[in-house]
Amino acid sequence: MTTNINLETGIAFGYISALALHSDTVDSLLYGHGSEFTDHSWDDFVKEYRAENALSEDDELPDNLGEYFDSDESSVSGVYQGVHYASSWLGGALNFFIFQSPHITDSARMASPCVPNAGILDELDGSVQSYDVPNSWRYFEGD
Repeated sequence: MTTNINLETGIAFGYISALALHSDTVDSLLYGHGSEFTDHSWDDFVKEYRAENALSEDDELPDNLGEYFDSDESSVSGVYQGVHYASSWLGGALNFFIFQSPHITDSARMASPCVPNAGILDELDGSVQSYDVPNSWRYFEGD
């Protein structure tokens, strides 16, 4: 089974809770402070708006369109500090998939069947190899 494994490298994706990260790191991931950032929720909203209003790609959108956009569970992806990631919502909780990274751990936990084969990165006390995040991203008690 190759689910949640990088097919080029054979390394498992990492999966980390937003609660295990510094809040400013979470903001950077959610609001595109890296490269190749895509807000899939916004793109879907705009596509739906264009379809409902019979607008072509060339038609200008209203300046206030953002006022009507409401996405409680934003779907984003991008690259931040060399880490390729995407948001993921599980039971209403924000998490991030780590698809590729210059950081790899051999101490992730095996994920539940909800994210098969992924390495859970919240606490590094397991024995699964997966992509990881930079240590500076992590929230430690007392930070």
